[in-house]
Amino acid sequence: IEHLGLQETQVDDSSMDAVRTLTNLRKLGLKSTKVTVTGIEKLVHLKHLKEVEATLPSELISLDSIARLARRYPNCRFVA
Repeated sequence: IEHLGLQETQVDDSSMDAVRTLTNLRKLGLKSTKVTVTGIEKLVHLKHLKEVEATLPSELISLDSIARLARRYPNCRFVA
């Protein structure tokens, strides 16, 4: 699986444990989910992951936290 759309589902940070096993994942859609920065951080080790789409800013993910992730993981693009 290279593209996974989980938008508008009940996934949360614990769900990212299963997602992180998808080693060929390139793009992940997380808009309108319960995933926080903690969940996203579980995924950034995926060497092919190039884009994470999330609802930004939200009560779960601040722009500051995404900016920190973007600096730490420059190969991955975080999209609002």
